[in-house]
This record gives sequence, structure tokens and C-alpha cells, in this order.
Amino acid sequence: MAISDETMDEIKKNIERVGYDKPTPVQKYGIPILLGGHDLMACAQTGSGKTAAFLLPIIIKMTNSPPPASFYNGRFFEIAEPVALIISPTRELTLQISQEAKKFAFKTGLAVVEIYGGNDARSQIDKLSQGCDICIATPGRLIDLLKRKRISLENVQFLVLDEADRMLDMGFIPQIAEIIEDFNLPESRQTTMFSATFPQEIQKLAAVFMRNYLYLTVGRVGSASSLIKQSFFYAEEDEKPQQLLNILKDHLGKVLIFVETKRKADSLEYFLRKSGISALSIHGDKCQLLRNDALQKFKSGIVKVLVATDVASRGLDIHSITWVINLDLPHNIDEYVHRIGRTGRAGKNGLATSFINEENKNILKPLIALLKETNHDVPQWLIELVQHCTSNSYSKHYNNSRYQKSYSSSNRSVSSNYHNNNNNNSKSYGYYQQNNSYKSQNVPTNTYTKSKVSSSSYMNSTRPNTGYDCCPNSLSSQLCIMS
Repeated sequence: MAISDETMDEIKKNIERVGYDKPTPVQKYGIPILLGGHDLMACAQTGSGKTAAFLLPIIIKMTNSPPPASFYNGRFFEIAEPVALIISPTRELTLQISQEAKKFAFKTGLAVVEIYGGNDARSQIDKLSQGCDICIATPGRLIDLLKRKRISLENVQFLVLDEADRMLDMGFIPQIAEIIEDFNLPESRQTTMFSATFPQEIQKLAAVFMRNYLYLTVGRVGSASSLIKQSFFYAEEDEKPQQLLNILKDHLGKVLIFVETKRKADSLEYFLRKSGISALSIHGDKCQLLRNDALQKFKSGIVKVLVATDVASRGLDIHSITWVINLDLPHNIDEYVHRIGRTGRAGKNGLATSFINEENKNILKPLIALLKETNHDVPQWLIELVQHCTSNSYSKHYNNSRYQKSYSSSNRSVSSNYHNNNNNNSKSYGYYQQNNSYKSQNVPTNTYTKSKVSSSSYMNSTRPNTGYDCCPNSLSSQLCIMS
């Protein structure tokens, strides 16, 4: 059954309202795969537009063949029976996916409900009782409500695991297995998994829970966006705040700063505000109300700087972040990529700056390897720092040194000089800036890249009848509004 012109027009309007004029690569190739009824494992850079890539096919199919739960008419549902289930690792990401889903589902009659920990479950149960077509959930709260029989998964036809590698890092894989294996998810469902990296554990997860899935990768798996300019400063711990202040003063855009501890997040917020820079912080010890308030003020531009621990390093979909600063580097290269992926999104250029010293020795070699792998020059001082960390042969230069720094934002260039006139204590600080341009990488069999994928390739494949029609060729042409 073809989707009605009226419904398609409404979805087109919703896409236009969101501000999309053309698809990102993961949308261009992922949407036809999902509309064709296939399971999909997609690896794409952070900020690649993956949320729309899985939401649009779900909404299109559900509006094509509306499920019984859509006919609410003020009814009370003791047990919610969603048709689409999207699982994400954090409440922030859950809320953001929900916001996007509501935008795309506007005036389609579909009910979107988010459930997550950290808030009173009662209000979420009340929303579920009013009807739920698309449920976006964190694993813990979902299992809680499943055991309380407030939600059933027996009618789920679309399952999405978003940020699968992050769920692996956070120890959620046993909970994911419990959800899939113990709560009667239909075997005929369509399963989609998105992950910024594809470690062996994620491959095993896909092999167990997905059937004959297609593997889509856009760019180098686990790489940073080519739109992000990366810069590096050497700084001892006690020098970081003042150096940060020096480079922040003339920047006009939104800045996201990552620190290692909750205490440092609070103290840095206080230091910046005392120095005349509007800043707020978010971390795990702050209540959800304060975190939401900080995020909203940052999104709206009321505050210029948001200081965050790793609670905000994945999933935050804040538009127009021009600069990400790692005041404290993470402990692994994947987390580094995810952090700086908060900028350089939706085709816009971004800047990422990281402060480095001997305490970061565990990530320095992988960082250098990443730069070399992508044919970038590696700053000599960074190579020497690695040598120092491994052989204690690194020597700092003392002699009236000059620290030269320069950086560029989307609209302007700024340069300044830093002098230390103490001959005995002045230090030579290294600096490096590079516009990344990653080369292509070989991908596994059944991997689809730009040159191998076409919309028509997936229209006529055989899949079990889930009650939702596969995308007809005519619909693919209608989606050209995004191309």
C-alpha cells in the first residue's frame, strides 16, 4: 500500500521545518536501506545526522500502516504497546531523540513517549497510559517499567540501539540482552544499530540480535569529522585555567569545555563567571532540573560556555557549537573523537582544542597514530613528549621562550603572543593546528559506501511480513526533497 500524498506532504513539511535541505551521507544511504526492510548496522561519525536516518523510515512506515495504538480517542492504556522502541545510553540523548521524533511526527497522529531514569516514574507512566507508538528509553528505566507491566514489547516492529558502543562502555549490554531476550520482542522485527566505533564486542552483539544485516559506514570508522580543526596546547595542571581564559576572551560562539571531575566542573564554572565569562556546568551530581536548565540556557545562547564531565560527551545535539575544548583529555581515543564531534556538525566547520601534559601519556600514542594514519603532520613537541613519558628523556626549554598561539573560528582569525620573562622558569609551549581530511578505508564485505549504494538497491528484497509495507520506488523519488 502506497503512502498517501497528504501524509507524505506533512512529513515533507516537518523535514523542512527542521531545516533540512539535503541529506547527509548516512541519511542518503541509510534511509533507503531501512525503508527497504533490512536490518542495518551503521558506523558514522558523531554529528552525521544518524538520528534522522533512523527516525524518518520509522515514521514513514508507521504513517503508511498506522498501528491500532494510534487510535486513542482519550482512551486509557493500562499497558503501553509501542510499535517502535529506541534505546539510548543516557537521559540527555533520550530527550534529544524524543524532541527530534516529535518534530518529524508532527501532525501524523503518532504518539512519542520518552522514559528514563533520574525523574519520577509516575509522570512517565501517565504519559504511557495515554498511548505510545514510539518509545525512546534508557535501559534501566525501561526494564523497571517492563517488570511493573506498564509497557509491553510484544507489538514492537522497529528496534533501534543508538550509541551501541557507548552502551558497551557503560556496561549496559547485559541489560540490552535482557530486554531483547526476556520480554517477548517479536523475531520479525527490524533492528537497527548505530555506533561511532565497531569493536569486536559490538560485532558480536550485532551477530546475535540482528539477521543478515547490512553494514553501512560513512567516512573512517571512529574518526573525527574532516570539518573539525584540531589544535593542541602544552600546559601544566595549574596553568590550564589562565591559559583557557586567555583564549576564551575574544571568542563569540558557543564553547563546550570538558573536564575530568565533577568538582573541577563546578570550580571552573565559578572561575569563568568570576572572570566575566557567562558559564554553567553539568555533571552527574546535579539534579535533572538543573542540568536541563543549563542545557537550555546554553542552547538558547543565554550562556556562552558550558562546562561538562563525560556525562555530556556523547549524544548532546546542540546546534552551532563552534568550539570544543578538552581542558582534561579523556583516557582513550574513541572518547576523544566523540567529544570533539560536538562541533563541526551539519556541514559546518568547527574547532577543537586540547590541553596536554605528561598526565595524558596513555592517550598520546593513539592520538599521534590517528594523526599519522590520516596523513597529518605531527607536532615535534608532541613526539618529544611521548618520548619523555616512555624514557624520561624529554627536556623542557628554559630561556626567555615565546609561546605563539593562533587559532581560527568560522568567521575570524585571532593571534596573540604570550611572554614569560622569568629566565629560570619560562617554558616553551607547543601548539599544533590541522584541518583533518581523512582518507578512505577498506571496509568489510557487505559494507556499503557512497560508490556502492543506490536507493533502488533495497526496494525489492524479501523480508518477513511485519505488517508494514517496504518502501515502494515511488516513495524513494518523493524523498528527493532531501537531496
